[in-house]
Amino acid sequence: MSAKGVELTFQILSKTANPAAVSSLISVLDNPHPQIRELAVRSLLSRKEVEGHRAVLVRFPHLPSHLQQLVSEHRVRVGGAVRELLRSPDQNEVLHGIEMAVLLREYEVVPVLTHMVLAPNRFPAKLAAEAILKLAEAFAEECSKESPGPRVPPPESIRRQFLHALARAVEKFSSHQCPEILLAYLVLAAPADSVLGRVLENPSHPAHRRLCEILLESEHSSVIRFLIGLLNRPSIPPVIPWIISRRGDLGFVKALLALMVGEIPPRTQRHLSQVRTFRWLEYLDEILPRLTGSEQVGLTKLAQICGLRSCEIVLLLKCILRKGELAARKAAVGALESITGPQGNLLFYQALNDPDPQVQALAVRQLRKRGMIGALPKLIELLDSPEPVLREAAQESLEEFRFDRFVAAFDLLEEEVRRTTGKLVRKADPNALNRLREELQSPSRARRLRAIALAEAMDLVQETESQLIQLAEDPDHMVRLAAIKALGQCNSEAARQALLRALNDRAMVVRQTAQTVLAELDGVNSGELVLPKTTS
Repeated sequence: MSAKGVELTFQILSKTANPAAVSSLISVLDNPHPQIRELAVRSLLSRKEVEGHRAVLVRFPHLPSHLQQLVSEHRVRVGGAVRELLRSPDQNEVLHGIEMAVLLREYEVVPVLTHMVLAPNRFPAKLAAEAILKLAEAFAEECSKESPGPRVPPPESIRRQFLHALARAVEKFSSHQCPEILLAYLVLAAPADSVLGRVLENPSHPAHRRLCEILLESEHSSVIRFLIGLLNRPSIPPVIPWIISRRGDLGFVKALLALMVGEIPPRTQRHLSQVRTFRWLEYLDEILPRLTGSEQVGLTKLAQICGLRSCEIVLLLKCILRKGELAARKAAVGALESITGPQGNLLFYQALNDPDPQVQALAVRQLRKRGMIGALPKLIELLDSPEPVLREAAQESLEEFRFDRFVAAFDLLEEEVRRTTGKLVRKADPNALNRLREELQSPSRARRLRAIALAEAMDLVQETESQLIQLAEDPDHMVRLAAIKALGQCNSEAARQALLRALNDRAMVVRQTAQTVLAELDGVNSGELVLPKTTS
């Protein structure tokens, strides 16, 4: 028969209503010619008879890959054949049915597999439980991806059927002791699931101990997701804080620290406050470099929320200050404010000597609060730091050296104290110069006079030269006199011209003072200075 004739024959066999066609197609599935076998497989898959589908599935392991893919694409149609294999009295067919259920992702057969787990005949129980877990993982993976179109039945319907079938096996855990059932349930269940909630709440439940072991030891992503999700529930089983404290795997630590990003809900904080320690604190040095910067910052927030002992918090902050990234070290310094005593001070000194000035600056702001010996001299020293952030931190810490406070006490201070304090105020108050300029322009004669004295005490004459030049022509001769004296500290041409103009001042004392100041600037005797003629 020609190739065209063979294809025509199979087309007829695939469409005819005669049930004998199925037997004919099955009979050639083992034909030595690949083309014949392929046409038989395609024809049987196009028909609806379970008998034909079953025959194809039995031969699935020996089919070429493109035909295996074709069978997978018809998984809904061959589902009945998978169920028949699972119910077969032949153990080999049952095993093959379990294998095909997983390969074809036949989620609808989970109730059948669950029955096998619970059946008195224990032969396939373990294999059935393992298949259920693989199907649960496959379904979860499918749900995590965007589907190109609607699935029939919809995912939530499948999930409900899945969990309904597994719930009975969870409740009867003592009869099979298959941890795969619990793990499969965890893969699909939400943290609010009532079945798992009852198991965790009741220590006498047959599945309680094994479920706790899974939550404690399994690094499965679904287990971690479930455990972390519980922290967002209004209430949690008493065993959960203990489980969280005993987990030390990196995946769980990262998931826990992800909760620390942004604002942490009060209920989550309340649950975490019941955690008294963390196993991973024992090897934090190894974990820290494997965390991102934001995760390292989260460590500090976590330590402040949980009920850790002070020695453990110190250990954590010490590690972060030594090996953490910049953002984490800054967060750690902030947490130091609540840690007092020798241990806190040691960490504080560590932060004060950090290689980054931003970290140092945060520590500087705590210097006086801690009552450290030598705090004031250190802050004064930092006012001259080349790092702007350190100068700002020192300025914030020296609040008593503010311009307005200096002005209020100025008239009561001795000259030496005025100059010493004035120089500190100049450095400690970033607004000192602007405030001084405002005072120099005050409508009050007394305030203008005091402002000139302030400029000299604070060593800001050069910076206020333009205001002093204006005051050299002030209506009040005492103000002009004080301004002329102060301008003697300026070497600019503008200041010299102001002094020369003052030689013609209407007040003799101002003229004499200007003459003396100019002589001092020129390095000559005031009597030798040639004065300009005064106009009468």
